[in-house]
Amino acid sequence: MMQRLLVCTAICFTSAAACSAQDDFWIGAFGWLGDFQSSIATPQDENSVNLGSDLQYDPIIGVPYVKFQATVNRRWYVRGEYWATEQTSRTVLARDVQLDGTTFNAGESVSSRYLIQVGEGSLLYVFYRESGFRLSGIQGFNVLNFQMHMENAAQSDAVNFTVATAPFGVMVEYDFLPDLTVQGLVVGIPTLGANERTTMVMADLLAIYRFAPYSALGVGYKAFWFSSESPVQDFRYRLAGPYAGFIFRF
Repeated sequence: MMQRLLVCTAICFTSAAACSAQDDFWIGAFGWLGDFQSSIATPQDENSVNLGSDLQYDPIIGVPYVKFQATVNRRWYVRGEYWATEQTSRTVLARDVQLDGTTFNAGESVSSRYLIQVGEGSLLYVFYRESGFRLSGIQGFNVLNFQMHMENAAQSDAVNFTVATAPFGVMVEYDFLPDLTVQGLVVGIPTLGANERTTMVMADLLAIYRFAPYSALGVGYKAFWFSSESPVQDFRYRLAGPYAGFIFRF
């Protein structure tokens, strides 16, 4: 009996995944290859700016992406993520466009730059657990910051705004093998008001393979949709595609 106990203890010490597929804490660094679309306008603009067709930004972009997950106890855990992407462009406009009331005419050469940053923190509660399957509810807090600048030889203009939302949703996890867990989540929020409407939806599917006691590989697919309509601006953004990276486990 003592020999069996010692063998089991040695196995657990050698491979944490053999004892529990749900890590106490992990943090991952990923590369996200996203299909990008975006447009922006303000109420005084007759022609919105499409960042792809008007400014010729790359439709497929690589985005550095960091996220973590930490277990508080059997029922509660927290997760967070952050990603940001920046592009610059110089192109000759094929049509008139407006940014924050400033008109840039067709045929003019314009340079532009945009930066978008998104951070989210979430609290999760596991309300169903059975044989490696976990179903959790999510309440999060999301902050999006967007900055854009356009200029030509005669003029320039810029926009800079931040939108905070509190998305909610569900996450499903299943341990297919002691060393392989797949998790999928969907969160979002439609915010309706008298003068504004903000919608944010995020879907994420991630497979985690634990190949060493403190290391794992992660491969997934992530989609992020955001739109904001208000007296200040009409902004739409979409980024979706696969990602992969390395995970540190503790």
